[in-house]
Amino acid sequence: DSTIRTSELLLLSVNSTFPFCTYLKVCTSSKWHARRAAMEFVQHMVFCNLFNARSYNKQLRELVFRCLFDEQFDVRTVASVTLSGFYQCGYIRVTNDDFVCFFFFFY
Repeated sequence: DSTIRTSELLLLSVNSTFPFCTYLKVCTSSKWHARRAAMEFVQHMVFCNLFNARSYNKQLRELVFRCLFDEQFDVRTVASVTLSGFYQCGYIRVTNDDFVCFFFFFY
C-alpha cells in the first residue's frame, strides 16, 4: 500500500507546481485519516495563499465534493468547512449544479 503522508504532501506542495495528482490519490485513499488530512491541507494551502491555486479551482471543487459525500463523518465535516470557506472567500462560486447536488442528497 503506497499511502502518502501529510508531511510528504507539504514537501510536494512547496514546489512551484501544484501536485494535484498527489492530492487526488490521498483524497481517494482507503484510509479516512489520510482523506481528512488532505482536505485540511488543501484548505490551509488555499486560505493561506501559499501557492497560486486559481487554475485548479475546478479540480479542487470536485475533490471537496467527493469528500463531502464521504462515508466517514470526520471527512465530511472537514470537507463542508472547506467548501464553506471556498464559497465565502470567493475561491469558487456557488453554481446551479451545487444546488442540484445538495437537493438530491437531502431528499
